[in-house]
Amino acid sequence: MPRSLLLLTVLALACPWIAGCSTANAPACETDADCGEGARCRFGGCGPTCIADEDCGTEQVCSGGRCVAPPECAKDGDCAEGFTCRAGACACSGDSACAANQACVEGRCNARERCTSDEPCLPLGRRCELTQGLCVPPCALPTDCAPGVDGRVATALFACQSGSCIRRCLGDASCGTGLICDEGFCRAAACKTYADCPAGNYCTSATAGRCAPEVRCSSDAACGPNERCRTFEEDTCPPGFPCERAICQELPRCLSDADCAGLLPGFTSSTLAYCQDQHCQPTTGCSGPGTCAAGLACVGGACVPGPCRGDSDCAAAGAAPARCVDAVCTPVPSASETASLQLHPARAWMVAGDRLAFHAVAYTAGGQAVPLPQATFELLDPSGAPSTLGSIGADGVLQAAAAGELVVRASHSPQPGSGALPREARVTVVAPPGSGKTVYVLDVQQAPVEGADVVGCDAPPAAATCASPVTVRTDAAGSAHFPSFSGSTASFTVSPPAALDGGARLLERTSVVEAPGALVFIPLGGERETGAAPFRGTTSFTSVHGTGTLWAGLTLLSTSDPADLELTDVVGEPFQAQVPGLGQSVPVPSNVVAYTSAAFGIPTKVKDTAYGTGRPGRRAAVAFAGKTDGAQLLTLRTVDLLAALGGLDVGLQGTVAVPHLPKIPDLSDVDGDGRCEQVQDCPAGSELVADHANGAQLSLAPSRLQTLRTEVLPPPLPAGVDTALVIAAREHPEAGLIPLGMGSRTGGQPASDGTRLLQPLVLRSASPWGVAALGRPAIWVHALSVNAQGAQVGRGATGTLWVERSAPSPRLPESVTPAPFLALPSGGALSAGIFAAGGTGWGSAHAAGVRLARITVQGATGRHVYWLPVTAGRTAWPLLPGDAADPLLDASRTVEVQWLALEPGLDGAALLDAPAPSLLDLPRVLRAYSRSQQ
Repeated sequence: MPRSLLLLTVLALACPWIAGCSTANAPACETDADCGEGARCRFGGCGPTCIADEDCGTEQVCSGGRCVAPPECAKDGDCAEGFTCRAGACACSGDSACAANQACVEGRCNARERCTSDEPCLPLGRRCELTQGLCVPPCALPTDCAPGVDGRVATALFACQSGSCIRRCLGDASCGTGLICDEGFCRAAACKTYADCPAGNYCTSATAGRCAPEVRCSSDAACGPNERCRTFEEDTCPPGFPCERAICQELPRCLSDADCAGLLPGFTSSTLAYCQDQHCQPTTGCSGPGTCAAGLACVGGACVPGPCRGDSDCAAAGAAPARCVDAVCTPVPSASETASLQLHPARAWMVAGDRLAFHAVAYTAGGQAVPLPQATFELLDPSGAPSTLGSIGADGVLQAAAAGELVVRASHSPQPGSGALPREARVTVVAPPGSGKTVYVLDVQQAPVEGADVVGCDAPPAAATCASPVTVRTDAAGSAHFPSFSGSTASFTVSPPAALDGGARLLERTSVVEAPGALVFIPLGGERETGAAPFRGTTSFTSVHGTGTLWAGLTLLSTSDPADLELTDVVGEPFQAQVPGLGQSVPVPSNVVAYTSAAFGIPTKVKDTAYGTGRPGRRAAVAFAGKTDGAQLLTLRTVDLLAALGGLDVGLQGTVAVPHLPKIPDLSDVDGDGRCEQVQDCPAGSELVADHANGAQLSLAPSRLQTLRTEVLPPPLPAGVDTALVIAAREHPEAGLIPLGMGSRTGGQPASDGTRLLQPLVLRSASPWGVAALGRPAIWVHALSVNAQGAQVGRGATGTLWVERSAPSPRLPESVTPAPFLALPSGGALSAGIFAAGGTGWGSAHAAGVRLARITVQGATGRHVYWLPVTAGRTAWPLLPGDAADPLLDASRTVEVQWLALEPGLDGAALLDAPAPSLLDLPRVLRAYSRSQQ
């Protein structure tokens, strides 16, 4: 007999005495699948699942041939307090052993039926807390309703009324199913069926309804504002209501036009709507100008309210002389109706032979601002006598003839004693030197900088460092003269004085490379690492049009440097704040103010001050603010927050002097990030923050609705960015770009070349008024990369600017297609003081219109900005260092490159020469830009 057959025979004979073997009458099998549940194939017959614990893995044990869960306990001590060990399981001994929403039934903690009133709780000596459906002990104070929670948070979450804990709320959604938010508190729904309401009323919802007046109707004309005559849809008709009956029903609520897209109650898939008065207003489609009813405009294929969009609309309507201000054709006020005047710009530098336009704005006693088509202008010397150094026309255009100090005076009427007091602007006119070259150094307020060291290089080599640099210190006029320079170009580097503004060096080092003229203006920017241009602002909600229990506002400044924009300039840094009703600390952008008005319209502070930064200089301050029931507004990603601004009101304050100040130690952890000077409060360490207390102090009261809509058809995003900020702005001659409306768009999935499509959007904005009534309309699209929380990732960005610069009477069209974005810069490296452009990127950039580059070298001691002319085929630029602490000499430096595309026909080298346009005029001639770190 073969050995294997002998072994099988022995096993078969012994099987009845071996655990796990199949019995003689067990079903025959070949695999486990041939056996029933709970059995497995053993030696040709179906046997038990297991014979030892090892057969059951680590989570079960073998019992009676089956793998089962191990017993919970062997004795009472193995169980939690309030439980005893019964048959290997821990059993509860009473309700107190279970969670608050559970009851002990036959030794098991089972979910307790939710309470909906105090009645089932009273036998237990408790009261019903509706939002949790739990019977809780009676309260004496709000803190009793949330034991273990910080008292301030507990008071924000609950009120104690007659011994019952009542949850505060921001809207129905924050209360839960079957509950409504009534005057800031969660209450049981007033009705569930038609019969629950008194005669003449109906129940608005079967799950969380209110009894509302039942107004029967046959058309929308019978209904009030923000109501529509319609029947209930089948799935939303309250029980018992005759669903075929048409009644006046409130339109769906909204905050932005995007909230009105898709299927809404009472709307069909083909219904078009826009958001107005926080309600979705149905409208009709259109195909272009003239296809909508009177008073409406065709924007994005839908008829929307159509106020005037520019002065030309007023002229076409025969309203002359009139200006389009605050969405209305407004007559120009007479001298007697003018309470005050403003003159822009208030400070200017010119070169003899230049021309510069000045603009006067008349303010009425009611605060309305209207640009004057023709003011009375005078040209004076500093003593007030008529000047012979130039001339100024009735249109406000100054022709500078010779160097000197000038005063431009504007008045509404030449007769003394009539109208408002005249306003004056200061102008410094300089002339090219008779020989050599002269540099004028200006600070962020365009004041001359005395004591700055200017290093010059005459006729600089194309690809080598300067052999014989010359250093000259600026005088009281901010000028440094280089009499021996005679080359066709010269490079200059400015190192600011060793101490400014209380001992801190705040101004960055700045250079121009290969300036072609004999006269150069060099503006020093504000260094961002150790300094900031801070503001502190409050927002009044007294005049906003919206309603709701969340009051939120965003404050920011206009900018003169769009290419250097960061997301924090728009929304600020994250601050930690407690949000009443949410019961947690959330990051709220520092530029945001917020309150909740949960009870009787009395606001509860979430964050009452905006702490922001921007670009220094004379700026306009803008605030978007409103009231809404959208509590989620405070938890949106920062870029998504911008998309929700269309339904808010806008306020303006300008122009405001915004200083550039040293950063200071955070003494009190103002931003709530756990870093400050107090070791006991901030064990994570200290940090420097902007000096908001000494920055610009703002107080805004938004009251203007965003009545303009503009369809923006943005170009595809280039590789390296994924999100676009879309901004409707006013290009002001002094304050820069003033935002009047903002939105955001996230790009689609990247194509094979990394580009992403951006969907069109209808952007809402305020019609210009106040300081923004002056200037030209602009659509600004700034693209960057953001993370999952909506915060900016890196410094890489690209932007495109559409500005109405050609029309004599500028008008914002109904649809705008901005120019393509520039790709992010690539192919640049800095070595031994030479910046070299490598690869094909720079050639492509020049072909796309890039004529100027800004190279920023950041080091431990600050940053150095270089302005370079970009020409076809140029591959290298020598960078001239300043003092011994220059970042160019820092081995740990970083280098950022910005490409700047200018107005067609404008050469980059021309901006490095003082006659207009110069670097002082960059925002006015900028068309597109991009930046990246090399």
